[in-house]
Amino acid sequence: METINIKKTVLNLNFEHQLSPNGRPIRYSGIRRNGQKAQQWIDGMYKSCWIYSFRFMDEVGGFIDFEFDCYDRFVGVVKH
Repeated sequence: METINIKKTVLNLNFEHQLSPNGRPIRYSGIRRNGQKAQQWIDGMYKSCWIYSFRFMDEVGGFIDFEFDCYDRFVGVVKH
């Protein structure tokens, strides 16, 4: 997957600067498997839920994480 869709906002999974759903500049930081949820058997293979991390590139800074289910559907923002 080269992009993710968050409520009509498409984010690229590369290290270029882009805008978050709320209009702040962000940059892709990484991906991790959501260990809090079990893998599911789908279409003959195990699939996991994933969390995509982005770093805010403005003066406020910080990170935002987006959770996706095993069907690659947006679940929500992960609270820190």
